[in-house]
Amino acid sequence: IFGLKQGDVVNTNALLETLLDKMVSDVGPTAIATSLQDNLKGRYSEIDMINSRIAEECQTYGKSTPVNDVLVDLTRRIHASGLKPDVANLDFVRQQLKG
Repeated sequence: IFGLKQGDVVNTNALLETLLDKMVSDVGPTAIATSLQDNLKGRYSEIDMINSRIAEECQTYGKSTPVNDVLVDLTRRIHASGLKPDVANLDFVRQQLKG
C-alpha cells in the first residue's frame, strides 16, 4: 500500500498512523481529498453513494453511523442548495453529531 513494504504494515499497532505519515510525505500536508475536490468543482462526490450505502447496510444490522449520516446530509445540502464547501460547515457537522 502506497509503496510501503510488508514489514512496514505487518504486526503494528500504528497502521493508520503509518499510512497517514506515508501519504503526507508523498502527497504533502495540503492535499485535498477527492470528495472535497469534487464539491469545490461542483461535481457530485462519491460520499452520497458510498457513505450512504454504508449507513443503509449498518442500519439493517441495527448499527448507527452518525458520521456517515452527517457527511451524506452535508453533501446533499451542498448540491441541493448551493451551500459552499467551507470550513464553516464544521460547525454544522459538530452540531449534528452532538444531536
